[in-house]
Amino acid sequence: MTGDFESRFITFDSITLANSDSNSCTETFLAKYSTSGDLVWAQNTIGNSVDYGCAVAVDSIGYVYQAGYYSSGSLNFGNFSIQNSGYQPVFVTKYSPEGEALWAIQSSGNSWIYNVCLDITGTLNPDIYVSGKHAGQLYFGNDTIGDTGFFIAKLNENEVSDIQEDIDNQHIALFPNPADNYLTIENAGNTNLEIFDLQGKLISTITVDNFRTTLNITGLHQGLYLLKFNYADGAVVKKFIKR
Repeated sequence: MTGDFESRFITFDSITLANSDSNSCTETFLAKYSTSGDLVWAQNTIGNSVDYGCAVAVDSIGYVYQAGYYSSGSLNFGNFSIQNSGYQPVFVTKYSPEGEALWAIQSSGNSWIYNVCLDITGTLNPDIYVSGKHAGQLYFGNDTIGDTGFFIAKLNENEVSDIQEDIDNQHIALFPNPADNYLTIENAGNTNLEIFDLQGKLISTITVDNFRTTLNITGLHQGLYLLKFNYADGAVVKKFIKR
């Protein structure tokens, strides 16, 4: 369940959330209940203006997706914050089943959100659909929606913090893939490399400046990871599997 509150406090059974702003500006809340109606956890965002929680969705393994819009200069989710670039952007945040905020993505522009839903058919990384209304131009990553009207946007689990895979940059080679202890990268050029897990958590940051770089991945758990290569003209994302 999501929404917003202006009072100094809001109580969900045994959990009381405090409005962090002394002027009692509007803050968003998110609460999870079990199938039997028992409260599991509840928390609120921290801002300094008017912020709204508008929609929520849950995937097949219990991850929670909250959508809303905010006017605060920054919006804090506990582990991290997002910065307002102006106007009133839409945000989508993913939480673990235990209530830990994992990542957030946002638009840029003046907007209101109405709904969020998931397409989880055949994948553990659902496509995320959000709909709402905007006044003026609205930006989602590299996409621009002009003028004023209603919008629907499709986001992807792998687009963590506005990461987008550039399908035209296939010159970067990873091998072996899947890999056990070491992963070799070729043709990446001079770049800053970030490793993310599929929950959006940043694992490490590495500077790559050679034709060939070998990463020691013995400390990673088994699973699928994302490599984000940062360049002046954009980012390239590759995937690898740790066996």
